[in-house]
Amino acid sequence: MLQGCCIFLTTAVYFATKLNIQTMKSLIFLLIVSVFLMYGCKQAKETKENIELGQELKKAGENMQKAIEEGSKKMEARRAKGDTIPIHFDKLKDYLPKQVNNFTPDGQPEGQTVGAQGMSFSMTQQRYKSGNEELTIIINDYNGVPSLFTMATAMIKANVTFENNEQSMKSLNMGIPDVGAMETYDKANKEAGILLGVGERFLVKIQATNQKDTELVKSVAKLMPLSEMAAM
Repeated sequence: MLQGCCIFLTTAVYFATKLNIQTMKSLIFLLIVSVFLMYGCKQAKETKENIELGQELKKAGENMQKAIEEGSKKMEARRAKGDTIPIHFDKLKDYLPKQVNNFTPDGQPEGQTVGAQGMSFSMTQQRYKSGNEELTIIINDYNGVPSLFTMATAMIKANVTFENNEQSMKSLNMGIPDVGAMETYDKANKEAGILLGVGERFLVKIQATNQKDTELVKSVAKLMPLSEMAAM
């Protein structure tokens, strides 16, 4: 089920680079509807539950549209200044935490910068280990493909909250301007994650294995210079 959702999102992100903003809003809304239906169909058998689901979808759509419009203005202002190039992956690694308590880096940071047909983005990734726990931090700079950022952060902007017997996800307030976040927890596999949209440009993903909750990934996020990144 989760794999199917990821495939849907990946496909949507690809086509989003070729869509205008209005079409992209519709596609994002369809994504949200799909996710709710995938995870909520079993619980929404009663009329009352169907009504509640509809209300949640409406609210999610409104939150998403408002956030997209605000984000688009910031993106346009940045592009008007000629700022359309992502940071090279070799420099992007400077935004990784300098140190993570009780964890040691597993090798050197990996990264890449990709460009095609006037679009470009970069990413860096670092893995860490501590006993039987693994931690991975990925930073993506979508400055050269703003539509891709919009698609990738759709669920964050929608301010979605969801939980069942297998997993949970909910939006977070990091207390930092222009930084949105969503935490996820896979109960069966004890995998925690946090996804952050930073400054309508950076997408940060932090994942950890063998966790009883999401406290570790949230604490790692606070080690990063999110305020500095959001102000770029």
